[in-house]
Amino acid sequence: VKDFAFRTSMAANPEKILLEQAVQILQSRYPELDSIVLGSFAPGRVNIIGEHTDYNEGFVFPMCLELGTVVVGGRVASGPCRLYSASKEMEFTFDFENVKT
Repeated sequence: VKDFAFRTSMAANPEKILLEQAVQILQSRYPELDSIVLGSFAPGRVNIIGEHTDYNEGFVFPMCLELGTVVVGGRVASGPCRLYSASKEMEFTFDFENVKT
């Protein structure tokens, strides 16, 4: 399901619909997952007037958009971390052992 986060109708309970679609994509792309441990939805937002002023006591007119970001994640016993964007159809892979903290 391409661009599921951007083209799904924002009907009643859109978060549940988007998360279910994201879980289906995750499970079909990575069948080796031991379990799904993360799922979250964040709606888009825009400020009609002002930018970066809502935390500086300025005037803003924020509103939600019919766009959002959905993140789901799963766990495997071993192997690299793989991130996949359904809307871009791209995967990024890295090894936690090589991440500097």
